[in-house]
Amino acid sequence: MREKTVKDRLLDLLFPPRCPLCETVLAGGEMICPECERQLPRIRGPVCFSCGVPVEDERQEYCRSCAEQRRWFDEGRSFFYYEKSMRESIIRMKFHNRRAYIPFYARAMAVCAGPFLERTAPDVLVPVPMHPRKVRERGFDQCALLCAALEEETGIPYAEHMLVRTRYTSAQKGLDAGGRKRNVQGAFAPGRESAKGLCVMLVDDIYTTGSTMDAAAHCLKEAGARSVFFIALCTERIC
Repeated sequence: MREKTVKDRLLDLLFPPRCPLCETVLAGGEMICPECERQLPRIRGPVCFSCGVPVEDERQEYCRSCAEQRRWFDEGRSFFYYEKSMRESIIRMKFHNRRAYIPFYARAMAVCAGPFLERTAPDVLVPVPMHPRKVRERGFDQCALLCAALEEETGIPYAEHMLVRTRYTSAQKGLDAGGRKRNVQGAFAPGRESAKGLCVMLVDDIYTTGSTMDAAAHCLKEAGARSVFFIALCTERIC
């Protein structure tokens, strides 16, 4: 990650960095307070061989969703449960403009995803894009910012314009699996950067049933991507 500039240090004096989970003021270049780091809801134990969500038994190869349907992505991993302080942190980031948390998210993902990134060897990082109208409403695209920060952490190039969202979709929350799939069907299109022959790593903040990730991966493979993997910061407790 890049070193802090003089401007960065001045901003730290005026607006001291805070822990992305508890909002305690940080000192000494920390990105998270020690107590919150100890309590991070890390995913441990067996996970689905396909999407990486936790499963109850290590003998269970696939979660229910992956066992019942074809996936367009090749494989994916998430690193934290979307619960408690992590859930509150992401909500503040997305809806209360706490973009300052994103470097911590990227650092945490880069550390946790190290073996997965080494094994899959992606050519590019591609954010699961928001619709332009939603970007205007929120003021920023958190996945694009997350990808840019991950590029700094990992050295893997960030392809900002490889995938675009062409249809404004309703929130996935509250929809059943079928409704989620229909909601994002045809919502993506290839951008001006070519995916042909590339190994693409999609990046998102939250993975739930995989409908959005599947739709994005389908679009990329139709555009010629050799393979499509994904990493997500968090996932819900589903199996």
